[in-house]
Amino acid sequence: MPGSPWAEHCPRDADWCHSEHNWCQLPWCFVGEGCRSRVVSTVFSGSAAAYRSYDTCLSTPDCSDLPYDNACPFDWTYSSWSTAAQCAYNWSDVCDCIYQGAKLPADLIRHFPLEFPGKFKDYRNIAVYGTTCAAWDQVPHTPLSAHCKPGSNWTDLEYNWCQLPWCYVDSACPTRLRTQLFHGSNTSYFSYDACGNAPDCYHDFANPRCPYDPYGTKSYKIHKGSGCECVYQGDLLPSYIYENFPLHQRGLYANLTGIGIYGTTCAAWDQMPETPLAEHCPRDADWCHSDFNWCQLPWCYVSRECSSKLRTRIPAANHHS
Repeated sequence: MPGSPWAEHCPRDADWCHSEHNWCQLPWCFVGEGCRSRVVSTVFSGSAAAYRSYDTCLSTPDCSDLPYDNACPFDWTYSSWSTAAQCAYNWSDVCDCIYQGAKLPADLIRHFPLEFPGKFKDYRNIAVYGTTCAAWDQVPHTPLSAHCKPGSNWTDLEYNWCQLPWCYVDSACPTRLRTQLFHGSNTSYFSYDACGNAPDCYHDFANPRCPYDPYGTKSYKIHKGSGCECVYQGDLLPSYIYENFPLHQRGLYANLTGIGIYGTTCAAWDQMPETPLAEHCPRDADWCHSDFNWCQLPWCYVSRECSSKLRTRIPAANHHS
């Protein structure tokens, strides 16, 4: 609305289906501190008008802070509330994992960071670090895994970030965060938000969504609990599995460079190079086709007690979910 505090951020020619501008279409009003759907407002910081709510206006979703809500991006089709645009094709700016289905470039690993070229080249799993959405910092033999040891107090400020899924994104991603691991290179940004709308509990632990607890069960882990935990979370896949199975051709997958972490945490493993089923998930596939969509599904190995278990194609690992 012209003449209002944030109008300059909502120009008339904006792409209203873009995450930087869709919030401009959201109806809201100031509410009291007792409102369950309140969101902090900084316009009149320190005054009685300290909170606003979208939800109180026709149950409008908070597409500003929670862009992965199924009702986002917001347009008139949600509640017949007139908006400047209809977002028929979802968000116009989805942040992609820039190395999805590939490895990190060898030159990146060899020549960066500038202060210590090749600093991470001897880490066993560096080639796939940050390539797809996963809680990478709990994966063994990656740059920060020493800070995220199994059994840590995941509710704590010092460790909760270890459970956050993330991937490398480009400089145009609205939710990008800068990383210094490969300082001086083009691999300068990552995003938690691009991976299931995970909050940034590393830099902003005061965020109401921190500590990260994606299922609201107080398990504070990337995977579900109640018997469906990722059984190898924070560890490597036991070598006896890939050295002795499948029975019809023992060690069939033993020489794949990605086999040591395959299925250990929630990730779209079958899109990852050098894993058992990667050949069935080529990078140029139509991911919306029934022949290939499964390649995008995140999963991990679980115990036989898991209610959502599925029989795995790799014998001895038994079940995945």
